[in-house]
Amino acid sequence: MELANGKQAQIDERSLKNLPIQNPSEALCHEQWAILYERRHYTQANELFNTLHQASIKLGIQVEEPSWVEVEKIDDPYQVERGLRALIDCKKPPQIVVVMLPQERFYK
Repeated sequence: MELANGKQAQIDERSLKNLPIQNPSEALCHEQWAILYERRHYTQANELFNTLHQASIKLGIQVEEPSWVEVEKIDDPYQVERGLRALIDCKKPPQIVVVMLPQERFYK
């Protein structure tokens, strides 16, 4: 793991949990992140954003609304690729993309 001061550190999970949040005054801006989701799961994608937003307030971090990427079928690799390509081809591509998978079998 690379620390904020540029040094490398090997840490275990317990140590990671004890690390302070780095730069909590920085915002996660609209251009920095995106949520890719299946059209029929818009409500769940919106709930995910709202939950992250509420948690960020408690942590003192500003999380702006993401770029939303909606596909008809998440299990169609061509649709997912087109959605991701649209993000990558932007002037300033996001640093984080959250892909919402509708079923547990997709996570394996």
